Amino acid sequence: MDPWFFYMNPRPGYKVTFLPALRPEETCGGGGRSAVDVANHVQAVIGKELGYRCTTLTRKDKYMKLAGTDGTVAADGDEGKKFA
Repeated sequence: MDPWFFYMNPRPGYKVTFLPALRPEETCGGGGRSAVDVANHVQAVIGKELGYRCTTLTRKDKYMKLAGTDGTVAADGDEGKKFA
């Protein structure tokens, strides 16, 4: 249905907003934060700018609801190991 509505609007309009760069203390290198913490922060900033509210669902909760797994993928030869 989405492509149909897209083609029905002959002149779509888009608004681009450039968000401020992360401060050094908000990054992996300068702030020593983990990549997961930085990704969560960036996701929250983008969501806030788009007008979304945060939920209490974790990544694992979302994967369980959508795919029925905890979202981990084993590398070749690591089928027996558990990654988080």
